[in-house]
Amino acid sequence: MDAAWKTVAPSPTERALLGTMMHHPEMIGDVTLTPEDFIDTRHQVLWRILQARHAMGLSVDMPSVAQDLGESEDLEEVGGIIYLSEHGDRIAIPAYVPTCVKEIRLRRKRRDLLYAAQGAVS
Repeated sequence: MDAAWKTVAPSPTERALLGTMMHHPEMIGDVTLTPEDFIDTRHQVLWRILQARHAMGLSVDMPSVAQDLGESEDLEEVGGIIYLSEHGDRIAIPAYVPTCVKEIRLRRKRRDLLYAAQGAVS
């Protein structure tokens, strides 16, 4: 992988943000990311579930999220219950959430530029 692509590879920041949102679900409405902003498809699925549960006023805790993932048959797609539970170990302090969001957005912009440049060359 060349240096440019390493700058957009999945980062621990995505996991930290998702873990933080499960511990502080009241912050979900303040995070204006889309699932596509996450490079890791597992994180895209998790963010969709967290946003949907929050929008419906439902609990955003690990057992509820795991149940939703199991019902939608996405639990294995996100790495199973073990990977999901590891998000609880990787949390950022709430004050760091805006920094996490900025990093995820920056990585998305870099990724989009690299894909556009790659398409222009091919």
